[in-house]
Amino acid sequence: APASWVGRAHASGAVACGACAGVFFLAEAGILRGRPATTHWGLAQAFAARYPDVALEPDRMLVDGGDYICAGGVTAYFDLALHLVARHVSPEAALSCARTLLLDPGRIRQTPYMSLLSLPSAGDEAVAAARRWMEDNYARPVRIGEVAAAAHLTGRTLLRRFRRAVGRTPAQYLQAVRIERAKRLLETGGESTGEISSMVGYADATAFFKAFRELTGLSPGAYRRRFGLSGGPE
Repeated sequence: APASWVGRAHASGAVACGACAGVFFLAEAGILRGRPATTHWGLAQAFAARYPDVALEPDRMLVDGGDYICAGGVTAYFDLALHLVARHVSPEAALSCARTLLLDPGRIRQTPYMSLLSLPSAGDEAVAAARRWMEDNYARPVRIGEVAAAAHLTGRTLLRRFRRAVGRTPAQYLQAVRIERAKRLLETGGESTGEISSMVGYADATAFFKAFRELTGLSPGAYRRRFGLSGGPE
Protein backbone atom coordinates (compact mmCIF):
# COMPACT_ATOMS: atom_id res chain seq x y z
CA ALA A 1 0.00 0.00 0.00
CA PRO A 2 1.23 3.56 -0.68
CA ALA A 3 1.11 4.52 3.00
CA SER A 4 3.30 1.55 3.93
CA TRP A 5 5.82 2.49 1.25
CA VAL A 6 5.87 6.10 2.48
CA GLY A 7 6.36 4.89 6.05
CA ARG A 8 9.28 2.64 5.09
CA ALA A 9 10.96 5.38 3.06
CA HIS A 10 10.55 7.82 5.94
CA ALA A 11 11.98 5.31 8.42
CA SER A 12 14.99 4.95 6.12
CA GLY A 13 15.70 8.66 6.35
CA ALA A 14 13.72 10.13 3.45
CA VAL A 15 11.86 13.41 3.94
CA ALA A 16 8.20 12.52 3.43
CA CYS A 17 6.33 15.10 1.34
CA GLY A 18 2.66 15.36 0.50
CA ALA A 19 0.30 17.91 -1.01
CA CYS A 20 -3.49 18.06 -0.96
CA ALA A 21 -4.95 14.53 -0.56
CA GLY A 22 -1.41 13.16 -0.57
CA VAL A 23 -1.06 14.31 3.03
CA PHE A 24 -3.47 11.51 3.98
CA PHE A 25 -0.74 8.99 3.11
CA LEU A 26 1.66 10.69 5.53
CA ALA A 27 -0.95 10.55 8.27
CA GLU A 28 -1.85 6.93 7.47
CA ALA A 29 1.83 6.04 7.80
CA GLY A 30 1.87 7.53 11.31
CA ILE A 31 4.36 10.24 10.40
CA LEU A 32 2.09 13.10 11.49
CA ARG A 33 0.87 11.71 14.81
CA GLY A 34 0.93 14.50 17.40
CA ARG A 35 2.51 16.91 14.91
CA PRO A 36 1.29 19.92 12.90
CA ALA A 37 0.11 19.41 9.33
CA THR A 38 -1.99 20.94 6.59
CA THR A 39 -3.99 19.72 3.61
CA HIS A 40 -6.48 21.22 1.18
CA TRP A 41 -8.99 23.26 3.18
CA GLY A 42 -11.85 21.37 1.54
CA LEU A 43 -10.49 18.11 2.95
CA ALA A 44 -9.89 19.45 6.45
CA GLN A 45 -13.07 18.05 8.04
CA ALA A 46 -12.54 14.57 6.64
CA PHE A 47 -8.87 14.64 7.59
CA ALA A 48 -9.54 15.81 11.15
CA ALA A 49 -12.21 13.13 11.62
CA ARG A 50 -9.93 10.36 10.33
CA TYR A 51 -6.75 11.54 12.08
CA PRO A 52 -7.77 13.32 15.30
CA ASP A 53 -4.26 12.92 16.72
CA VAL A 54 -2.78 15.21 14.04
CA ALA A 55 -2.54 18.94 14.85
CA LEU A 56 -4.22 20.07 11.63
CA GLU A 57 -3.77 23.72 10.60
CA PRO A 58 -5.86 23.99 7.40
CA ASP A 59 -5.26 27.71 6.92
CA ARG A 60 -1.53 27.15 6.34
CA MET A 61 -0.20 26.65 2.82
CA LEU A 62 2.87 24.70 3.94
CA VAL A 63 4.10 22.93 7.07
CA ASP A 64 7.76 21.86 7.33
CA GLY A 65 8.30 19.41 10.17
CA GLY A 66 11.92 18.70 9.28
CA ASP A 67 11.52 15.04 8.37
CA TYR A 68 8.23 15.70 6.59
CA ILE A 69 6.65 18.53 4.60
CA CYS A 70 2.99 18.88 3.70
CA ALA A 71 1.22 21.43 1.53
CA GLY A 72 -2.37 22.55 0.95
CA GLY A 73 -4.40 22.33 -2.26
CA VAL A 74 -3.43 20.78 -5.58
CA THR A 75 -1.39 23.71 -6.88
CA ALA A 76 0.36 23.97 -3.51
CA TYR A 77 2.77 21.37 -4.86
CA PHE A 78 4.39 24.39 -6.56
CA ASP A 79 4.85 25.95 -3.12
CA LEU A 80 6.22 22.62 -1.90
CA ALA A 81 8.64 22.39 -4.83
CA LEU A 82 9.90 25.94 -4.31
CA HIS A 83 10.33 25.23 -0.60
CA LEU A 84 12.41 22.14 -1.37
CA VAL A 85 14.63 24.14 -3.72
CA ALA A 86 15.08 26.83 -1.06
CA ARG A 87 15.82 24.24 1.60
CA HIS A 88 18.24 22.07 -0.36
CA VAL A 89 19.79 24.59 -2.75
CA SER A 90 19.19 28.20 -1.71
CA PRO A 91 16.42 30.79 -1.34
CA GLU A 92 17.92 32.61 -4.32
CA ALA A 93 17.59 29.51 -6.49
CA ALA A 94 13.97 29.10 -5.40
CA LEU A 95 13.23 32.72 -6.30
CA SER A 96 14.86 32.22 -9.70
CA CYS A 97 12.66 29.17 -10.31
CA ALA A 98 9.56 31.12 -9.28
CA ARG A 99 10.37 33.90 -11.72
CA THR A 100 11.07 31.48 -14.55
CA LEU A 101 7.84 29.53 -13.93
CA LEU A 102 5.73 32.67 -13.26
CA LEU A 103 4.89 31.56 -9.72
CA ASP A 104 4.09 33.61 -6.64
CA PRO A 105 6.62 32.45 -4.02
CA GLY A 106 5.00 34.33 -1.15
CA ARG A 107 1.87 32.27 -0.50
CA ILE A 108 1.67 31.53 3.22
CA ARG A 109 -2.03 30.96 3.88
CA GLN A 110 -4.91 29.17 2.19
CA THR A 111 -7.31 31.55 3.93
CA PRO A 112 -8.08 33.78 0.89
CA TYR A 113 -9.19 30.73 -1.09
CA MET A 114 -11.31 29.07 1.59
CA SER A 115 -15.09 28.92 1.59
CA LEU A 116 -16.21 30.20 4.98
CA LEU A 117 -19.48 28.26 4.85
CA SER A 118 -18.28 24.72 4.13
CA LEU A 119 -19.33 23.45 7.55
CA PRO A 120 -21.59 20.52 8.48
CA SER A 121 -24.74 20.78 10.59
CA ALA A 122 -24.13 17.32 12.10
CA GLY A 123 -27.61 16.19 11.08
CA ASP A 124 -29.29 18.78 13.32
CA GLU A 125 -32.26 20.09 11.32
CA ALA A 126 -32.88 22.95 13.75
CA VAL A 127 -29.31 24.16 13.30
CA ALA A 128 -29.67 23.78 9.53
CA ALA A 129 -32.83 25.92 9.69
CA ALA A 130 -30.98 28.57 11.69
CA ARG A 131 -28.21 28.62 9.11
CA ARG A 132 -30.67 28.98 6.24
CA TRP A 133 -32.42 31.84 8.01
CA MET A 134 -29.14 33.72 8.53
CA GLU A 135 -28.14 33.09 4.92
CA ASP A 136 -31.43 34.70 3.82
CA ASN A 137 -31.36 37.63 6.26
CA TYR A 138 -27.68 38.54 6.63
CA ALA A 139 -28.09 41.97 4.97
CA ARG A 140 -30.04 43.46 7.88
CA PRO A 141 -29.49 43.69 11.65
CA VAL A 142 -29.99 40.24 13.17
CA ARG A 143 -30.86 39.37 16.76
CA ILE A 144 -30.17 35.97 18.27
CA GLY A 145 -33.82 35.72 19.31
CA GLU A 146 -34.89 35.87 15.66
CA VAL A 147 -32.49 33.11 14.71
CA ALA A 148 -33.66 30.96 17.62
CA ALA A 149 -37.31 31.52 16.66
CA ALA A 150 -36.57 30.42 13.09
CA ALA A 151 -35.10 27.21 14.50
CA HIS A 152 -37.95 26.81 17.05
CA LEU A 153 -35.44 26.81 19.91
CA THR A 154 -34.64 29.00 22.88
CA GLY A 155 -31.60 31.23 22.52
CA ARG A 156 -29.57 29.19 25.00
CA THR A 157 -30.45 25.88 23.35
CA LEU A 158 -29.62 27.27 19.91
CA LEU A 159 -26.23 28.48 21.09
CA ARG A 160 -25.37 25.09 22.60
CA ARG A 161 -26.56 23.02 19.65
CA PHE A 162 -25.16 25.38 17.02
CA ARG A 163 -21.70 25.35 18.56
CA ARG A 164 -21.78 21.56 18.89
CA ALA A 165 -22.93 21.02 15.28
CA VAL A 166 -21.01 23.73 13.44
CA GLY A 167 -18.07 24.51 15.71
CA ARG A 168 -18.96 28.21 15.76
CA THR A 169 -21.44 30.44 17.53
CA PRO A 170 -24.40 31.78 15.51
CA ALA A 171 -22.79 35.24 15.59
CA GLN A 172 -19.56 33.87 14.15
CA TYR A 173 -21.48 32.03 11.45
CA LEU A 174 -23.44 35.17 10.55
CA GLN A 175 -20.19 37.07 10.16
CA ALA A 176 -18.85 34.30 7.91
CA VAL A 177 -22.02 34.51 5.78
CA ARG A 178 -21.60 38.26 5.39
CA ILE A 179 -17.93 38.04 4.48
CA GLU A 180 -18.58 35.20 2.02
CA ARG A 181 -21.24 37.32 0.29
CA ALA A 182 -18.84 40.26 0.26
CA LYS A 183 -16.24 38.07 -1.44
CA ARG A 184 -18.69 37.23 -4.24
CA LEU A 185 -19.49 40.94 -4.74
CA LEU A 186 -15.81 41.85 -4.82
CA GLU A 187 -15.19 39.13 -7.38
CA THR A 188 -17.99 39.99 -9.77
CA GLY A 189 -19.48 43.40 -8.93
CA GLY A 190 -18.52 47.00 -9.49
CA GLU A 191 -19.58 48.41 -6.13
CA SER A 192 -17.07 50.13 -3.87
CA THR A 193 -15.97 48.34 -0.71
CA GLY A 194 -17.91 50.89 1.33
CA GLU A 195 -21.09 50.08 -0.58
CA ILE A 196 -20.46 46.36 -0.21
CA SER A 197 -20.04 46.67 3.55
CA SER A 198 -23.58 48.11 3.76
CA MET A 199 -24.99 45.56 1.32
CA VAL A 200 -23.85 42.65 3.48
CA GLY A 201 -25.17 44.04 6.76
CA TYR A 202 -22.40 46.14 8.28
CA ALA A 203 -23.40 49.58 9.58
CA ASP A 204 -19.74 50.36 10.28
CA ALA A 205 -17.31 50.06 7.35
CA THR A 206 -14.37 49.85 9.76
CA ALA A 207 -15.88 46.77 11.39
CA PHE A 208 -16.37 45.25 7.94
CA PHE A 209 -12.74 45.86 6.95
CA LYS A 210 -11.52 44.34 10.22
CA ALA A 211 -13.75 41.25 9.92
CA PHE A 212 -12.83 40.76 6.27
CA ARG A 213 -9.12 40.79 7.00
CA GLU A 214 -9.52 38.47 9.99
CA LEU A 215 -11.41 35.86 7.96
CA THR A 216 -9.58 36.06 4.63
CA GLY A 217 -6.13 37.36 5.49
CA LEU A 218 -6.54 40.16 2.93
CA SER A 219 -8.09 43.60 2.84
CA PRO A 220 -11.19 43.92 0.63
CA GLY A 221 -9.18 45.88 -1.92
CA ALA A 222 -6.39 43.30 -2.02
CA TYR A 223 -8.95 40.52 -2.37
CA ARG A 224 -10.56 42.27 -5.35
CA ARG A 225 -7.20 42.80 -7.03
CA ARG A 226 -6.38 39.11 -6.68
CA PHE A 227 -9.75 37.52 -7.47
CA GLY A 228 -11.91 40.21 -9.07
CA LEU A 229 -13.25 39.70 -12.57
CA SER A 230 -14.44 43.25 -13.19
CA GLY A 231 -11.67 45.40 -11.74
CA GLY A 232 -14.21 47.49 -9.82
CA PRO A 233 -13.43 50.53 -7.67
CA GLU A 234 -11.82 50.37 -4.26
